[in-house]
Amino acid sequence: MPKIPIFTSIPPTFIRVDGAGKDIGAQYLSLCISSWRDSGFEPMSINSDIERQSEPNENHLTRRIDLTSNAQNYCGKPMVYLSDFIKAACNITGGPVIIVNSDIVLKLKKETLENIINIKPGQCLISRRIDIKTLNCRSGREYANGYDFFAYHSKDLRMLIDSPFIFGLPWWDHFLPIYMFLNGVKQIRAERNFSYHLMHTTRWDWNLWIDLGNKYINLMRSEMKTGNNMYFDRLQHATCRHNEVNPSNVASKLKKLTNFGYKDDESYILRRTARMNEKFISSMAYGWRANFRYF
Repeated sequence: MPKIPIFTSIPPTFIRVDGAGKDIGAQYLSLCISSWRDSGFEPMSINSDIERQSEPNENHLTRRIDLTSNAQNYCGKPMVYLSDFIKAACNITGGPVIIVNSDIVLKLKKETLENIINIKPGQCLISRRIDIKTLNCRSGREYANGYDFFAYHSKDLRMLIDSPFIFGLPWWDHFLPIYMFLNGVKQIRAERNFSYHLMHTTRWDWNLWIDLGNKYINLMRSEMKTGNNMYFDRLQHATCRHNEVNPSNVASKLKKLTNFGYKDDESYILRRTARMNEKFISSMAYGWRANFRYF
């Protein structure tokens, strides 16, 4: 049976530092790629054509798909837009499309793998990662602020609208699952905790987080006319500037957030939106009864 393609975007420089300060990036990337192949997937890296090849990627003979467009002018790196990424993946296969961040190690049970291979239009499987402290560890804490593994059928992904989001930067992993859920794609039952990620310090540019977050809100608001009220009513509530009963609570929370870089009302609203998104995705993916509080 032909292997199912798994799509990512492997950067030219892959750096991870262990507890002793040694760079283990090449070893870690090799472990990730090997785990994808061991799971029955064929790794494919979607990159800008001006981005140089990663040496570990070459060593593993991973297929690379080059795109002419990139986000260099926006973020300073030739990263690929999510819309272009999805279109390139769908051009490769008419069946299941697996999407994973490049720093994820997989360990799938046979039943889950079979569910992914047999995924049908209207179905998906998304999963959070488990953050681990060492390469050989397979226990840790589930990451709450995003998702790193996605399985869809290409027929469903073809309906994804164009967006400003960039694969590997904030908000793309909120937009993709929420948009698909709101268009009727449903999570299949499967195991949790099969994707692992070596912990490292956050490298986000918070200016990009804010700008992309505002673009997320504006884009999703534009979809409200035909949208699903179970999400959009909550988006309206999360983005309302005057929806707290006790103003002193708002001031207290903003004061606490200042230490983490959330210094103004705009950041506070984006943080509320992100937390609401995470709860919504969890409720759709895992069937949780989400309590839509924000902090």
